[in-house]
Parts: sequence; structure tokens; C-alpha cells
Amino acid sequence: MKERVGIIFDKYDEKNILNADETFWRFVRTPASVFSKRGNETVRIKNKTDPKKGISLLATIDAEGNKYPLLFIAQGKTRTCEKKTSW
Repeated sequence: MKERVGIIFDKYDEKNILNADETFWRFVRTPASVFSKRGNETVRIKNKTDPKKGISLLATIDAEGNKYPLLFIAQGKTRTCEKKTSW
């Protein structure tokens, strides 16, 4: 693996070698702690919001250390969904 990475750095400019990481931010956070009867193995938190509701972000940096603007990953198949402001 180390040799493959070395070949990449020999072949390409550092500005063209990118590292990206995707993360998901929830719109509604669940509480860090709750009260429950002693001995319960599971505690259900009743919440009317969708726990899957949130937004994905992609952070990217190149091998020179330059950071790129965050990319917001939206649901949908058209540019219209990208303009949507109320999630």
C-alpha cells in the first residue's frame, strides 16, 4: 500500500491528490441522557420528528493542505432540489 501511495505522489501534483470525508448532521438531536426506571435495558424516546432527517456534507482537502468549500449533498434528482431552502 505504501508503494502505491508513493507512486501516486510521484505521478501527480499534490494539488490533484484529494482526500474527502462525508458526514451526516441530524436536524434533531436526541438527548444525551434520559430518566428511566432502574434495570431497563432499552429506553424509547418518543419524538415526532424523523430521526433520518438531516443533511450530508462532504469535506475535502488536497495533499498540499488546501481546504475546499463544503459540499452539501441534497436529496433529489434535479437542480430544483438544490434550491430548496426548507428541509
